[in-house]
Amino acid sequence: MKSLLRWSWLTLFLTVGLQATQVEDYKKAKMVADLGIIKHTFEVGYAPLEWKKEYNGWDLDQVYERYKQRILETPAINTKKFQKIVKEFLSSTSDYHVGVHFCSTEEATLPFSVKSVDGRYFINWIDVLKVPPSHYPFRIGDEIIAFDDVLIADIINEIRPQSSFLANNLTDDALAAIKLTHRAGRAGDHVPSGTVIITGISAKSYKDYSCQLLWNYHAEHVIDPFEMVEGIQALAFLNHDPNSQIKRTIHVMMSSPMQEYIADKQGGHDGGLGARQSFVPPLGTKLWCNEKTSSSNSSHSSSHEGDEGGCGCEDEGHSFWYAYTYQHPNGQPIGYIRIPHYLGSKRQVREFEEIIKYMEEHTDALVIDQVNNFGGSVEFLYQVASHLSPYPLITPQHRIKISPEQVLESYKILEELKFLDILFDQMDGKVDRMTEHEIEEFYNHFNYQYLIFTKKYCEFILSEWKAKHFLTAPTAIVGVDMINPSVKHTYSKPILMLINELDFSGADFLPAILQDNKRATLFGAGTAGAGGYVLGFQFPNNHGIDYFSYTASIAERVNLQKIENLGVTPDIPYQVTVEDVQHQYQGYVKAVNHSVELVLEQ
Repeated sequence: MKSLLRWSWLTLFLTVGLQATQVEDYKKAKMVADLGIIKHTFEVGYAPLEWKKEYNGWDLDQVYERYKQRILETPAINTKKFQKIVKEFLSSTSDYHVGVHFCSTEEATLPFSVKSVDGRYFINWIDVLKVPPSHYPFRIGDEIIAFDDVLIADIINEIRPQSSFLANNLTDDALAAIKLTHRAGRAGDHVPSGTVIITGISAKSYKDYSCQLLWNYHAEHVIDPFEMVEGIQALAFLNHDPNSQIKRTIHVMMSSPMQEYIADKQGGHDGGLGARQSFVPPLGTKLWCNEKTSSSNSSHSSSHEGDEGGCGCEDEGHSFWYAYTYQHPNGQPIGYIRIPHYLGSKRQVREFEEIIKYMEEHTDALVIDQVNNFGGSVEFLYQVASHLSPYPLITPQHRIKISPEQVLESYKILEELKFLDILFDQMDGKVDRMTEHEIEEFYNHFNYQYLIFTKKYCEFILSEWKAKHFLTAPTAIVGVDMINPSVKHTYSKPILMLINELDFSGADFLPAILQDNKRATLFGAGTAGAGGYVLGFQFPNNHGIDYFSYTASIAERVNLQKIENLGVTPDIPYQVTVEDVQHQYQGYVKAVNHSVELVLEQ
């Protein structure tokens, strides 16, 4: 009887062990299959494949094999471990457009943000409703030294591999500094919880201080399926075809979904990514501004001390744009307008147009503040650019990775455009009876030149496909090889554009366009270098991959230089200093105004 009992226990142990091995093998097989779908998508749709091999030796097949082995060799692999592998696989592209969002609710934040300067980290925003200065020692400009006695530099080094393996060190450091106080499972971050002791140095007294805070932690509710079922039952539960019902959405966008996500989570606080007002304080005594108050929160007023009131503002509230004119130290009236990102509507373009009209009439030069801009829509960017030059602006050319889906879409558009000439012929007889407003409305719906450019672009896609050029010859996005100046209002005087390492995609492109056409002088640090437009991809899976993004074109400037990885180099370099962060950017303002003098002389 005892022998039979021992044999039963041994049989049960072997059966359970076999089931566990089968489940582990099955999990890894599904993970490898999902990684294979991502690899195949890049083979078909990723435009910079050749450039990446030329630039830094990145080889898709080699990288895939490396991360496939990581999956197979990782013991007791789970969803979170696999997600980290997927994120590292995508980050290996050194591409700020390539990223992944996971299905996750886990998140943790602290009520302040940090900016990196020369390897040191300083508070640049505080949520004063959550950590009021009467109860906490934190002040803008304070240097943060450690979390729980771990040096910030060491924590940043741990965060950076989670963030990216990308090409621009300044950009990577800036993104890691953002993640220091905001982690999200959706972004594939390791998310902390519990208390943390913050050690800092006061910018005012230079004395050390320590203060305990509690991470605002939101738990994970998207549980690993293998933790919800037991043993061999998981095999039936997850038995699906990973290639079924693949969905893809296409948008002509020049912004990274991950950077948009960061901007959204920062809540638009002044100085944040995509924020309406940047870290740049007033450049001088204001003569006019387009709103009554320069800010709606006290943290901004702390960082922008010296803002002059009584500036004859015209608007009771906030518009999309933050703009003003000021008196330069030399006495000239200078304009300033902030471009936070390139996501906007026709109404916001009209607002921009009215501001430009005012600037043209009342200023001698214009400062465009485009720092910390995550990019956006190509159409909106081109509409903004049309008001910045009295002459046409040549645009970068793109080599596009085309697929059957794009070919079919181009064919359908061409079929619809066959009725274009018929439509306009029919309208000819009605023009005499139409009011100016009706003509304008018709034009808004049927922009003839835009539709003709679209037709030319679709014909190009079809011809390239027939010629088996799956990575096309250089062409203009949607056929727009030149941005015509607006017939209503343009700015014709000197422009100084402020750029930095947190300018992505569309915010790489507008500086490149203005610099290539000798229309603006660029001031600051080089842009991130996201040089194409973006597509997103979704597929059914049980590993929490919501979607991933990739670059579907690779752009060349007028001089044939790539924007991808290289970014745009400023004409007047300037790196933000410790003194800037701790003393309301006085040195930055002085350097900007000196650069305004230079562009006025030129």
